[in-house]
Amino acid sequence: MRVSVVIPARNEEAFLPHCLERIAHQTLKPLEVIVVDSASTDRTAQVAKDHGARVIRLDEPGVGRARHAGFQAAAGEVIASTDADALVPRDWLERL
Repeated sequence: MRVSVVIPARNEEAFLPHCLERIAHQTLKPLEVIVVDSASTDRTAQVAKDHGARVIRLDEPGVGRARHAGFQAAAGEVIASTDADALVPRDWLERL
C-alpha cells in the first residue's frame, strides 16, 4: 500500500519536528509526507524541509484549504492526514 501523509500546518515550528519524527519511524513507511504551510510567519516550512517533507505553501490560512491542497498534490493510493501537533503511534499507517 502506497500512503501519502498530508499535514496542514500554520506556525507549527515548535510541534512539527515531533510529528515528523513519529511519521519517519512508522512500521509502514509512507510514500511521501506533504506539509501544507498555511501562511505561517515562523520557520514551519524550513522545519518541514529539514525533515524531508515536501512543502506546499499557501498565502491564506485555513485548515480545510490546506488539507484540500495536500490531498490534490498527493500521489499515494491512500491519503492519511494528521495535525502538526499530533503524535501518531508507530503503527498508525500500518493499521489503515
